[in-house]
Amino acid sequence: YITDDGTGQQLVIEDQSGVEPVRRLPLGAHFYELVGWGNKGKHIVYASNKLTLHAMDVATGTSWQIAKSDRRNGNFDAALSPTGTWLAFTTRGANENAALSLYNLDARRAYPVTGAFADIASPQFSKDGKLLFFAASTNAGSVYSGLDMTTQDRPYRAGIYAAVLDPAGKSPLGPVLANEEPDNKDAKDAKPKKGDEKSADTAASVVDPAGIERRIVALPVAEASYASLATAKDGALFYIEQVQPGVATGPGSGEERNRLLRFDFEERKAEDVGTGIVAVSTDAKGEKLLLTRADGSLSTSDAAKKLEPEPVSLA
Repeated sequence: YITDDGTGQQLVIEDQSGVEPVRRLPLGAHFYELVGWGNKGKHIVYASNKLTLHAMDVATGTSWQIAKSDRRNGNFDAALSPTGTWLAFTTRGANENAALSLYNLDARRAYPVTGAFADIASPQFSKDGKLLFFAASTNAGSVYSGLDMTTQDRPYRAGIYAAVLDPAGKSPLGPVLANEEPDNKDAKDAKPKKGDEKSADTAASVVDPAGIERRIVALPVAEASYASLATAKDGALFYIEQVQPGVATGPGSGEERNRLLRFDFEERKAEDVGTGIVAVSTDAKGEKLLLTRADGSLSTSDAAKKLEPEPVSLA
């Protein structure tokens, strides 16, 4: 957990049993947000209030800078791969667009995925580590640049895309022969043999950024304002379609009209599974959803075709 010692922020690592000694790792005076843990606890990734993204080696407590943004419009959008070796993140450039990059925490090297002419949001890895999903707009101008009437909210339209991380991997939207089952169905039905868990985990971590811009495919969904992508164990993609700026009138922000959708790669179409949701995330295995509603309440549900949300008590 993160705490403040009076001079700056600290990462505290404490054994839940209270038996092991407590470790305190300084994060500096400019710590802003913890992004996540990677490499099975080997690294943490965090952002500073100086528009920089950092990683820390937990064993030694040493930190280094991963990237820096040119603009302050929004925080870093970042996600760790299932194995934790790779980080997908966005940096906002001088033209206000957010560009997508991949970063290898072991090699400490960044690789560009998209250029500065697309505005990227909500990168998210599939649970098998083979795909990287993200929302992207290629026709968005600067939305917030000042305080005059020219910055009045206007519609924001983006598509949803998937990048195939392994050059030998298959497109999730490739042709399926009449007698052929989809790849995700094989993965869902197959029962791992004893000792296969490690090899399966290794196979899922194959990432080669070289030429990745030629392995990006667009999902067949209408352009809209998308946010909060989340991936499930069965390969489905959950995401939120936000109410367009300027559309909502009257009290409230219009978030109660947000739609939660689920894209099924077997059916190759999206279906509504909820309304009034502002954020969605999944557990590490992709079996459960955590839903944040427009009124700030939380609920959980199995990551299924039909959701049955149960409220989370914050008492």
